[in-house]
Amino acid sequence: MAMPITLPATGSSKTTNAMSEQGLPIIDRTVQETNRWLNALMEDTGQSDKTFALAGLRGVLVTLRDTMPVDLATNLGDQLPLLVRGLYYENYVPAKTPNRERTIDDWTASVVAASDNLDRDTAMALSRAVYALLRRELDANIVDKVSDAIPADLRVELMG
Repeated sequence: MAMPITLPATGSSKTTNAMSEQGLPIIDRTVQETNRWLNALMEDTGQSDKTFALAGLRGVLVTLRDTMPVDLATNLGDQLPLLVRGLYYENYVPAKTPNRERTIDDWTASVVAASDNLDRDTAMALSRAVYALLRRELDANIVDKVSDAIPADLRVELMG
């Protein structure tokens, strides 16, 4: 005979506090944090379209991820908000990284391709904005390691 399952009482303050807008605090936090990142990118680039900001964030992060050794790429991924982390790891093939395309033109072309075909000037502006966002939001040590892993001329360009 099966034992009945006992559920916690509904309506308790503990249950009520644990519930949130989406039902899970971790989901609410990552949505809020991702929106904060997107808003910062929109402000930094003078845009008002979150779809644009999201496409740019994804394009730059995917391009950055693919220029780094796997261990560094995963260290960076661990620092990202949960929702952004999903975009970062989407279609990741570690065996194909780091890529050999190391020029500024290669970088820009990769960002354009990974971000739903933004134009090249916009891709570089977004690259600078995302790099600045990472500097503001993440541990300086990991961002310094990421900076050291990319070519010097690209690093100078991203720092604007």
